[in-house]
Amino acid sequence: MNLLETAKDYHHQFGFNLIPFVNKMPKDGWKDWQEQEMSIQDIEKLNWNSDTSGLGAVCGIGDLRCFDFDDVAEDDVVKNFMLKLGLPHDYPWLVKTGSGKGFHLWFYCANAPSLFGELGGEKGCYVFKPKISHQFKQIELRWKKSLTILPPSKHASGNSYQFCNMNANIPETPPVVIGVEQIIKALNEFCIVEPKVKQEKPTNKSNRSFNKSHLGEASDFLRHKINNYDEFLRIGFALASLGEEGRSYFLRICKDNPNYPDESLASLNKKFDGFINGYSGEITLGTFYEIAKNYGFKPPQINFWTFNSKGVMIIEKAKFIEYLQDEGYGKLILGSSYIFVEVKNNIVKEVTPVSIKDHVFKGIEELSDESIKSSVKECLIRNVNFLFSKGVLECLATLELDFLKDRKEKAYFFFNNVVLEVSAEGIKIWRYEELKGCIWEKHIIQRDFEQSDIESTFQKFIENICKNDLSRIAALRSAIGYLLHAYKDPTRTKAIIFTDEKLSDSAYGRSGKGVVAKAINQLRVMIKFDGKNFNFDKSFAYQSVNLDTQIMFFDDVQKKFDFEKLFSVITEGITVEKKQRDEFRIPFEESPKPLITTNYSISGHNDSSKARQFVIEFSDYYNKKHTPVDDFGKKFFIEWNEEEWISFYNLMIECCRFYLEKGLVEYEYVNLQKKKLIDATSPEFEEFLPEIPLGVETDKKELFEKFKNQNEEVKFLTQHKFTRWLKIYADLYELSYSERKSGDTRLMILTKQVSKG
Repeated sequence: MNLLETAKDYHHQFGFNLIPFVNKMPKDGWKDWQEQEMSIQDIEKLNWNSDTSGLGAVCGIGDLRCFDFDDVAEDDVVKNFMLKLGLPHDYPWLVKTGSGKGFHLWFYCANAPSLFGELGGEKGCYVFKPKISHQFKQIELRWKKSLTILPPSKHASGNSYQFCNMNANIPETPPVVIGVEQIIKALNEFCIVEPKVKQEKPTNKSNRSFNKSHLGEASDFLRHKINNYDEFLRIGFALASLGEEGRSYFLRICKDNPNYPDESLASLNKKFDGFINGYSGEITLGTFYEIAKNYGFKPPQINFWTFNSKGVMIIEKAKFIEYLQDEGYGKLILGSSYIFVEVKNNIVKEVTPVSIKDHVFKGIEELSDESIKSSVKECLIRNVNFLFSKGVLECLATLELDFLKDRKEKAYFFFNNVVLEVSAEGIKIWRYEELKGCIWEKHIIQRDFEQSDIESTFQKFIENICKNDLSRIAALRSAIGYLLHAYKDPTRTKAIIFTDEKLSDSAYGRSGKGVVAKAINQLRVMIKFDGKNFNFDKSFAYQSVNLDTQIMFFDDVQKKFDFEKLFSVITEGITVEKKQRDEFRIPFEESPKPLITTNYSISGHNDSSKARQFVIEFSDYYNKKHTPVDDFGKKFFIEWNEEEWISFYNLMIECCRFYLEKGLVEYEYVNLQKKKLIDATSPEFEEFLPEIPLGVETDKKELFEKFKNQNEEVKFLTQHKFTRWLKIYADLYELSYSERKSGDTRLMILTKQVSKG
């Protein structure tokens, strides 16, 4: 029995984390693999020696879960439990344990706050006693960070663990996904389910973007309507976000619901206790209102007008602010400044007083009473300068929003239909209702996503740019992935620079740099600056940058672009000054990443500059006479069909995954050093390099005169500038420059730097 090979088969087919066992005890430091996913190499490094008698899988990895039945009296109990879970009688992932008295039932289930509420909080393993004592001793739900033995492991008795419904070593198909509702129903039918774990009490922080004034109306509207158990649980958690204040609304909705006749008042109160104890902040009142709207609830409009004693219509300022907040408006504080935002269903967008005004007037148009509609519009117009002034709108509530952001090991992409979570291991697909936090509206890609194996034409475009050089292709893909990953790593502070490999006395261009930038812009919010005319010292230089900006694109910058003035933006964050508004600062971790395209090299040959640059050279495959349309027959992005968009998005997501796995991939530059030297000195100096000996002391003045005599074009060159050129040459080619005086002679020497490795 070769357990290592079997473990590798399990991992290859299903992605399990596998640990060697001896007599039901795990070997090695298995706790290191409780959350981190293994590779084949990781498994091979474990201690699979002659005394290994079994192997086990780690529950929780990839949403793998297991029910462990102990001391089962009759096998039919397990079969009936499976039927309650919706599993067929011949389900392959049912295991008879080596003791002969137990069973393991394997399945997948996503991390589920609603389940934790039923069980009193999130744990690694839950233990349940039977309602009928003689049926079994207990059932364990092994949720995460726990090990369970797999066939063909040996028990201490000498018996083997075996799959009940198949003879093969391992099943051909993966475990099935079981919903939370089915798990809860099965447990409640067969077991005594009592929440025991207390968790931190909820706060109202997550509800500050949702108005509570309609809770009563929405609760009355939903009474007796809920017929989906998952919605029942989500409503419970949403109302638990209010603490005890939410209990009365929960009981109002769920009491005497004919769809759940077994739920008594005592049972409902017990469930709400579980919701409060298990609340983790992931579900807010926004979920509650969204469910109510799906059932047809429309919140009543707040009337912010009334009539005074003389019968004249007036605007009630407090009611007006309440109305705006009910429509989702509020403000975000940015240091000493702020912005106005609109929040709907956890989607956030920055708004201006003008757009708020437009929304209010649009809402008034929906009033059915024409007389009231006309009067309100007239009243608004009379007071418009006051009502939409900075002073009044500042009274909107200050929102504390938790945004879903890219993390060091993960990136998120928001498409119209799904949310992608990308890591080095691959992608996970989430529904929007499963999101844990707010997102910026501009971050939503206005297309649907589907997984596809069809190769994108853009991949061939990348290969052409890189002359089919695999190392260059890898470098470009990693640079694309770096820009697509919105997380700012303080240990990897780079500006991505696209330049041409071709050496030319004048600007070359048309090599595809802008096309790649446009490709990135299809997935991330990018602000474009005119590189030819950009001036760091100009007032409001960054005024187009907003909180939702992810990339600053400096397009076609010129030879004298002052890269050092980007240092603080790359490593510290950015201060944004807008006309007629207070400046605000975007901290490093939320600031955009810089992308630069140029036909030249970017100035900066010292260590500080080089450490902040990741340069990709574009070949001259594409140029003014040969464009991508010549190869592919249509304009990228503009003339693509749906299949081409889908394959393109899959390619770009793969670039991001590749970066998360490999980081920025270095390659051997073609002409970058030479180009930098020419741009910093002159073409003549670059051609003169063979005349400069390495490792030999040379009279610096004689060398200078020799250079001038050979190049009449530089007759006005000074000795001081020539020395500076020598030092630039040394910096770029990693040489050591030193000089000394011998009598009246100044001697210099260039030597190769000794590797520190």
